[in-house]
Amino acid sequence: MWPRSVLADGADEEAPDLDDVERFRWLDGDSRDGYRDMVEFTDTVPDDRLAPRAGP
Repeated sequence: MWPRSVLADGADEEAPDLDDVERFRWLDGDSRDGYRDMVEFTDTVPDDRLAPRAGP
């Protein structure tokens, strides 16, 4: 997943049509839900050495 600005810099003349609803799905920029999911996931990692590397 990339922000629109990364693909819309004009360097690639064959950049995909970002408005093509058959190819792309719009995602809101809010990451709070994703952050909470990552926190919950890291709580399930049993190895204390790996848990900090798995997320926040």
